[in-house]
Parts: sequence; C-alpha cells; structure tokens
Amino acid sequence: MSAAFRGQRVPRRAVLGALAAGAVGCAGRTLEYTMHSVYDDPNAPKGLPFRTGQILLSEAPGPYGILFTLAPDRFFRFTHSALIVSDEHGEPFVHDMSAEFKPTLATAPAGSLFGGIRRMPLADYVALHLYIEVFEPPPNVDRDKVAAKVRELMGEHVGFDSAWDFYDHRAMFCSEFVVTALAAGGAPIPPLVPLTHNPSLRRVLTWFGVTAVESLPAAALPRERRVAAFSIWPVRAMAESYLEAKRELYRRFTDDQNIGNLLELERYEVALRPPVAEFLERAPRLYEGASTLPPEEEIRGRVRALADAIFGAFPEPAPRAPG
Repeated sequence: MSAAFRGQRVPRRAVLGALAAGAVGCAGRTLEYTMHSVYDDPNAPKGLPFRTGQILLSEAPGPYGILFTLAPDRFFRFTHSALIVSDEHGEPFVHDMSAEFKPTLATAPAGSLFGGIRRMPLADYVALHLYIEVFEPPPNVDRDKVAAKVRELMGEHVGFDSAWDFYDHRAMFCSEFVVTALAAGGAPIPPLVPLTHNPSLRRVLTWFGVTAVESLPAAALPRERRVAAFSIWPVRAMAESYLEAKRELYRRFTDDQNIGNLLELERYEVALRPPVAEFLERAPRLYEGASTLPPEEEIRGRVRALADAIFGAFPEPAPRAPG
C-alpha cells in the first residue's frame, strides 16, 4: 500500500504495455470553452489580441498530462507548448510539434510514433485542451523572423523527437520547436532541466524512447505577460485549483513511488486510477461559482485537504536527490 496513493496497485509491466499503445501529444475531444481572462493591451488590434510569436502553454485531458508532469525533477504547471503564427489575413494559427501512435511491427513505442509540426486554427487547438494560457514572447523578439523560422522548419519536414534530445535538431519535441523558432527572433534559450530520478518512471520514459537526462519542459520557456486564457471551467479559480491538484500529485510522487500507483489499464487503454481521476475532477469544483481568485495559499490548502480525504494524509517529503 502506497503511503501517498491508497488503493490497489497496478503491475508495472501492465502499465508499460498500455503506455506503448497510447498517443503522445495532445489527446483530442470536443469541449465547450469559456475564455475567462484577457489581457487588455491598448496597442493590440481590436478584438482578441492574438499575433505571431505568442506562446501557448496548455494541458490536455487524460493520463498523459499527468505522466509528463512527473518527468522533470521539479514541478511545472503545463506539459505542452505551441506558437501562434498569423496568416496573410492576420488570422492566428497555432503551430506545435506533436506525434501519434500508429501500429507497426516495432517492439517499442518510439518506433511507432509518427509526427511533426501541426498547424491548425486557434479555435481547433483550444478544443483539444482543458486549459491554455497565451503569453507574449520575450521583449524585442523579431516576430517576422520567428514566423520565417517556423515556415523553414515546416518546409524541412522536421519530425517528432521521442528521445527529448535538445541537442539534436534533426527531430524536435514541442518546447524544442518553440524555443528554436523564438531564438531565431532573438529570444534567449533557457537552461535545461534534469529529468526524474524515480526508477519506475524512468523505465516508462525509456520505453517511450526518452534517453535524455535533462530536457526543456514546456513551462520553462521564456515569456512575458499573459494575453489570454481558455478553459473548460467558467472561472479562473477552478482552473488554478486543477493545476494545484497536479502539483499535489507531483508532491506525493516521490522517488520510491511506482507509476502504477497513478495509472491502470482499462481494456487496452491506459487510464488514471479511479481515486486519481476523482481527485482531478473534484479539485476544480472546490471553487465552482467563485467570483474572485483566492490567494494561492488558500487554494493549495484546500486541494491538499481534498487529497488527504481521498488518498490519506501525506507529510511534506524530504528533498529530492540532487541531479
């Protein structure tokens, strides 16, 4: 019985096998969205202030958002990133690097992952996610050069990098693609972040082809003020509570934990264990109907109390092993 997550544990081999049959990237489903935060930029064109060079950080539904949240050695709020490049009419299109699983004779998932740079209207991209925040790029970025780099990479048909190798640009993962385009416009390249020391999760990542010991999480990208946010929840407090629930799962997933404490099989699909799914569903409802955004400390306290009620009490763990 896990000290962090109560309930029946799932054999590690079963979880690995299920993950091999999943999709990597943004799992899609049709959702109804509410935009609940818009930055009022007096210099932006009339209407929604979306333009080339803006960075999208997002969270998709399903188990993979939780799996990839656990990968870095410190917590980040988002697991996927993308860029806006407007077309010749000024319409914002989202560009991201993603992949999907296609059955092949490969013996590991990395051999069956196929992907590249995806381009879609902003509304279609929003419909794939639970929550999205849009940010301005770092100051003085040349947006035309960013757009030109995106078009160059698309013309080269750069593929998806399942190894998360930031140093080999022949293939790219999501944040590598975004930071490469931003760097062409003069943005700084942030330092890489070490990946997890958890043995169970490292085996899962290796099975997916991740051989890097450090990488660039989506939320580590350089950025400025938030321009807008999209969410399935009608008020921002509900979205913040969901992100805090992710943080609490990360806090509990110490180096002695097994990934099977969080994931299980449903026929041929990997899924969140029922208590984990319940926790993520109930956390936003803590602030259903809230008219203001409570302090971060209040949200964290209520989310931890909910986790204690579902999983059992869990003290603050000792610091993680150094990289």
